[in-house]
Amino acid sequence: MFETFYFEHPQDEARRVNVGAAGYVAAGLAGSLYVLWKAGWAGFVAAVLPHLLTMVALIAATGVTSLLLPGTQQLVVLAIGVPALLIFQSIYMIRIISRSYTDRGWIVHST
Repeated sequence: MFETFYFEHPQDEARRVNVGAAGYVAAGLAGSLYVLWKAGWAGFVAAVLPHLLTMVALIAATGVTSLLLPGTQQLVVLAIGVPALLIFQSIYMIRIISRSYTDRGWIVHST
């Protein structure tokens, strides 16, 4: 589920990009900004809308539920829903990074 990726440039083996466990944390917390840093503008454009939708879902899960749900149900939403959204976002952002490199012809290795 949380694979480590190594992207190598096809002509220059010295150019290599790694995405590991810390990358998943950064992708979950920073979303499209992490994609911009790792994959450039092409990946960033593809990541902006999903990142914004995930942020809206996080705001709804934290803010709106505090107005509508009793305390124990809020705790369940915060303990399960928020981490699930961040995990979904991190996996999706790493997938965008991987697709961005493969579209440019880079060699992808995963472990």
